[in-house]
Amino acid sequence: MGLPFYFYYEYKAGFVNTRKAFWSSLWMIVYLIFISVISYAGSHQFNGMNWIPYPVDFIVIIIASLGFYYWGIHS
Repeated sequence: MGLPFYFYYEYKAGFVNTRKAFWSSLWMIVYLIFISVISYAGSHQFNGMNWIPYPVDFIVIIIASLGFYYWGIHS
């Protein structure tokens, strides 16, 4: 119920805090999309399409997660 009030006051303030919060959390949005794509393309053991076989999909997730961690720390 408070969301309309929040957006009203952010509108009055010029959305300065909203823009800052969005850019600070962009890494998480991209990370969730990335994990969804890798889960879909991953191995059969985890209900994926097996385009990326079992040990390789985990290695891709580990390396990319470290990159997203670095991005998140610096945002």
